[in-house]
Amino acid sequence: MTSPGPFRMGAAGDINLEGFATDSNPFRHLMPYLGSLNLVVGNLEGLLAEPAELFYKRGFKHVGEGHAPNIAGAGFRMLNMASNVTYGAEAIDTTIKQLDADGITHTGAGRDRASARKPAQLTVDGKRIGMVSRTAVFWPHGHEATETQAGVVPIHVATLYQPLPRLVELPGLPPKIVTIPDAADVDALRADLTAERENADILIAFFHFGVSSQRDVVDYQRTLAQASIDAGADVVFGSHAHVIQPIEVYRGKPIFYGLGQVIFGWDFVARRVHPGQPGLLPELELEDDGQFRWSARFVKPREEDLEPRLVTPDEVPEEVRYLTAACPETVRFDGDRLVVSTGAADPGR
Repeated sequence: MTSPGPFRMGAAGDINLEGFATDSNPFRHLMPYLGSLNLVVGNLEGLLAEPAELFYKRGFKHVGEGHAPNIAGAGFRMLNMASNVTYGAEAIDTTIKQLDADGITHTGAGRDRASARKPAQLTVDGKRIGMVSRTAVFWPHGHEATETQAGVVPIHVATLYQPLPRLVELPGLPPKIVTIPDAADVDALRADLTAERENADILIAFFHFGVSSQRDVVDYQRTLAQASIDAGADVVFGSHAHVIQPIEVYRGKPIFYGLGQVIFGWDFVARRVHPGQPGLLPELELEDDGQFRWSARFVKPREEDLEPRLVTPDEVPEEVRYLTAACPETVRFDGDRLVVSTGAADPGR
């Protein structure tokens, strides 16, 4: 049950429920914490539809129907659906119906482009929350939502390989990789955020972006994140990489480039590529005086059943070392959580 005091919003990265039963809640170890929050948002990484394998991603399947009550029961009330595995008109439609039935608002995918692009909106305990989302990771054919086709709202990104000057003397020298998001897509993103700013006390930009298994932020991630804040976003959340990426602050607003995963049932990721991989759960405290205060908790899967549990910084020393080195001016650790230093206290809008 939500405790009295400041409005508190949590966020989570990838939610993939493949292999989890529906008759018990796999978030049960997190629910005492999640239940203390006014709202939790996250990224749905696996449609709630018949477990058909995606033709372009060998071994990956939709996770099956019946999970929406457990997602809602854990406190998730707003989800990003724009991702590289949100594919197929029937599967998207089936998932949307289940989320709607359990009161979970969503954005980033839909039955057509207009519905996919429509921001998620929710009023919780007097606070208006809005979310705009995009994916830069998608299959180039049949994945993008159009006027007549279900799908996701993408950001198209060009990748360029720039030879470095010393290549003439160092054969095989790796090039500099430059990534540039499509200007029209960025303009549309800005327009959606600017319009939603008028309707929201807390405005979220949520992206599925970055390079899988890579901690480094690539150029286009920073371009999109900063453009979002310039357009009015209070925070930027990122997912897809399956690992925690850096946290930056731009104009007093936090950018969580990669939250990792909160729960992931697909064995290829959970048991082979990233066994035991921690994720990050950011938390906003919005005080009555309008001040935004950001922190985060770590989450990690239990080895025996992959169900997530909260862990302390002492239990994830590699993540602490990484974030301390990557974000020395942004991150500090205090007890059971990471505290994000945004500079001067951030006024609410």
